[in-house]
Amino acid sequence: MTQENLTSNIGIIRRIDDLGRIVIPKELRRFLNLKEGSPMEIFCDDEGIYLKPYNEEHIIISRLTNLETDIDELARFMDSDYDRKHIMELFKKLKAEMKRVTTVAAESDPNNK
Repeated sequence: MTQENLTSNIGIIRRIDDLGRIVIPKELRRFLNLKEGSPMEIFCDDEGIYLKPYNEEHIIISRLTNLETDIDELARFMDSDYDRKHIMELFKKLKAEMKRVTTVAAESDPNNK
């Protein structure tokens, strides 16, 4: 199976077993670098069910970005510019540390190899 076939809209038919499981074809697992135990995000809409490799780092960065916006809005109500700058400086340190931690965690995760 070529990369073009894997990324096309041609469906692969799989049956659901008695426990509700569906086997992801080996070719797709290789193409997406999915290993046994890889976390998957499952969501659905009116069109169907979707699977996507779960990327915790993106979730954390997104939440930190939202937190940054909230802190920025909160800081606007503070009395001094110093308070606002101090809060934003602390937030930037927190964000850098979170990125470092998620990078170290991702590098040590055997499912990412």
